[in-house]
Amino acid sequence: MSGLTGFALGLSAARSIKGQTLAGDNILFEPTNPVDITAPLICVYTGRGRSEFRDKELIFATDVRLRFEIFLPPAVTVSGVTLNTEASQALVFGIIWRQIEQALLIQQGAWPDVYREFLLRTVALAYERDLFEPAQGQKVPVAVYELHGETIAEPTIGMPPSGPWADLLNAMANDTAELASLAELMAELIVGIQNGLP
Repeated sequence: MSGLTGFALGLSAARSIKGQTLAGDNILFEPTNPVDITAPLICVYTGRGRSEFRDKELIFATDVRLRFEIFLPPAVTVSGVTLNTEASQALVFGIIWRQIEQALLIQQGAWPDVYREFLLRTVALAYERDLFEPAQGQKVPVAVYELHGETIAEPTIGMPPSGPWADLLNAMANDTAELASLAELMAELIVGIQNGLP
């Protein structure tokens, strides 16, 4: 899906799972550069979705595809046990996905709260495993989990941030310096820019 809602959902999902899985802080939100797989890595995307227009109205709840790509190095240590992912990856992928589910569904905190406010309901989960080739002759296991769901509507143009949108701004302002610096821009975008770019 496109728009501010897609950004908010993907960002809140990525921030919610940071430090909550075997990937630790190795969480990237919609990366465009090649990734280096030296430890478990999770990439989060919300670049797909679908909206059905009602008359000429563009702002209402919409369908979304929230995608998690999980990459594994040749070995992963879990509770003191080293697992060879070149031989089998099913258990490690299962552990990480379980950790993601727990972070998104029951974890308490600003970001998981924002995530649950933006995602109204989940209707399906698609899953597949494959081998990813980051460099010639090098292959690493990857699992892709794609949640199909429905989000809240885009914010009404001209109205100040409230509800989930105010909670998003608060979470951004209290996160990293980079996200905090974007909070003011996001607030202006939510209201609607009246006189060109900020």
